[in-house]
Amino acid sequence: MKLKKLPGFSLGLIALAVGNAYATQLLDDYSIISYMTDEESPIEIKDNNPISNGEYLTTEDESHAVKVDDGVTGYINNASVMTSGDGSYGISVDSQNKVLYISDSDIKTSGSVSDKENGGITASAVVSEFGGTIFMNGDNSVESGGAYSAGLLSQVNDSEKMVNNTRLETTDKTNIVTSGENAVGVLACSSPGESRTCVDAVDDEVSDSNSYEVISRADLKMNGGSITTNGINSYGAYANGKKAYINLDYVALETVADGSYAVAIRQGNIDIKNSSITTTGTKAPIAKIYNGGELFFSNVTAVSKQDKGISIDASNIDSQAKIALLSVELSSALDSIDVNKTTTDVSILNRSIITPGNNILVNNTGGDLNIISSDSILNGATKLVSGTTTLKLSENTIWNMKDDSVVTHLTNSDSIINLSYDDGQTFTQGKTLTVKGNYVGNNGQLNIRTVLGDDKSATDRLIVEGNTSGSTTVYVKNAGGSGAATLNGIELITVNGDESPADAFR
Repeated sequence: MKLKKLPGFSLGLIALAVGNAYATQLLDDYSIISYMTDEESPIEIKDNNPISNGEYLTTEDESHAVKVDDGVTGYINNASVMTSGDGSYGISVDSQNKVLYISDSDIKTSGSVSDKENGGITASAVVSEFGGTIFMNGDNSVESGGAYSAGLLSQVNDSEKMVNNTRLETTDKTNIVTSGENAVGVLACSSPGESRTCVDAVDDEVSDSNSYEVISRADLKMNGGSITTNGINSYGAYANGKKAYINLDYVALETVADGSYAVAIRQGNIDIKNSSITTTGTKAPIAKIYNGGELFFSNVTAVSKQDKGISIDASNIDSQAKIALLSVELSSALDSIDVNKTTTDVSILNRSIITPGNNILVNNTGGDLNIISSDSILNGATKLVSGTTTLKLSENTIWNMKDDSVVTHLTNSDSIINLSYDDGQTFTQGKTLTVKGNYVGNNGQLNIRTVLGDDKSATDRLIVEGNTSGSTTVYVKNAGGSGAATLNGIELITVNGDESPADAFR
């Protein structure tokens, strides 16, 4: 069967796979010869010669466009690859000893997931799985248009008890766009649990357990470029499984629709540096961590225009989450950090600035939260419904509390706590910081505003229900009033514990 050159196509080679056909021989710049077989197979790269200046198209379900043969290092240069069938990958490298280099190419899929109820196959654009390796460089465009599809997918399956570490790496400029609902820009998946699939929602309340130990890594690294998701309930970057790792450097990441998280982690690990993150829709936090995992931001600007900053939750109360923010500007319409049912360690370091639009820095509704902040600015109150919140401030951190706050334990080392701030309005009610446990001061500073009037004057207050130690300098600013007679004075600091040095507050 000989196919003529299509009008308007400027690329040299066209490969068309329909049904169970595949093209095995490219003849010239204008046509191909396709030998038909009974096997369902794509264009296969069988040697080290590159596929260049071509266009490759499949239309059937579960019909991947381009694959690499065993033991081959393949090359795709300046090509256009398209699939439209459900469960059809654009490019697939699916086992060890298979390596593919892609440069200056366009890869597009428009199908959806096939038979999702029984596991199914996503219609993802570029897929490295089960030990495969893909390197992308140059100027690449990746588009996935279907539901539950992924732009880039790195996944492993440990069911055979074999080490099959998988890699997918991009450099230079790869731009990824997804438009389907429940789609993912970049997805690393490492055996998410026998009752789950790679594209299941990050917060599905089903088991993450496997009957085998997860031993293989799914690595996905992206240096340069952009990720944009347009469909509802989508994720920009999703690390699903204990051995799922995503690294993004110099990437612009944006989700547009409602219910779409920029970053999703379910037991996995995501590291983002030198990048920008924006979520626009409702119920669209910057990051969601479920059942544990690790998140690292460095030199990142992150904005959630209508929702929370970082949300941590779990169906497994034994889960642990770790978050590190270095030189990060994080702003959100709602709570900066929202924690429930998990143990979470948060480090906010190196001139980071955290700003919630609703003035709630932390909302803890049932987790064990430990926050360490160094040389940073924290804005907003800490709310503690249940669980514990331990806050340690050091190295010139400034906490602008802005509303009544509760923590379990508080350490103030060489840092400043502003219980309230001068917003230009009449000071009618102060803010109260309550420490349920112990307070430790180490050359810390506490700034209090008070109306200089009688015993009932409006004032900021610190209440420590446990013990105090160390020393803290207290500065009191007149928020109005010219003085009045008092019986007991205006109470600024209350310590209810058994131990408190005389010079704890001076």
